[in-house]
This record gives sequence, C-alpha cells and structure tokens, in this order.
Amino acid sequence: MILSQSSEIISKLIIHSIAEETLEKRLESDFIIECNIPHLLDAISSQLSSIFKEDKENSDKIVNKFYHNLLRRLTMQQVAELLHHEGAFEIALRSYYSIKLGNEDYLDLNYLDWRKQYYSQLK
Repeated sequence: MILSQSSEIISKLIIHSIAEETLEKRLESDFIIECNIPHLLDAISSQLSSIFKEDKENSDKIVNKFYHNLLRRLTMQQVAELLHHEGAFEIALRSYYSIKLGNEDYLDLNYLDWRKQYYSQLK
C-alpha cells in the first residue's frame, strides 16, 4: 500500500516496486533480458557499419546471422549476457570476422591477431 499525497513520491515508489519485482522474477524468466536484444543488435549493426563501411542493410544481415549462430549453441539469456558483457564494438568485430570473412572460430589466436588492428586504431 502506498500512502502519500505527493505525486512525485508515489511515482518513485511505483517504479521502485516494479524494479524490485522485476529483479526478483529475473531468474525465473529470460523475458526482461530478451527485451533488450533488438536494441543491442541495432547498436552492434551500427558499429559494424561504421567500422567496416558496410551499408546498414548488409550490416544488419551480418549481425543477424551471427546472432542466430549464437542461438544455436547458447540460451537466450547467455546470448544477451554475452552481448551486454562484450559490448557493441567487440561483437561487431566478431560478427564481421565470423560471417563476412567466413571464419568459424572467432575465439582463436587468429581472431585475436586480426582484431589488434582495430584496437590499435583507438589509441
């Protein structure tokens, strides 16, 4: 029960209650983490387009194919956590290396050597 006459306090309490309930339910469902995947994929696609000068449509295709390849071996929650943890830049590199360049394993030493050029440009 919320007892207050201040609309600001009421709204904060409602949002806090929703957040608390969401966090409690998170372990029971992939829905919340899954909701952010379209936004993450769009950010990754934009990053890929920017790095490799691909048009947006082609970048979307590359990222989408990489995403579906991940879903073949990982759960939705694992994929979402990977995307969140690694970030758009790293996943854009992995997507391009894996899909566009046709390298199955993006976690080997060849990939690490290949990506050094992009990280060195950031310095």
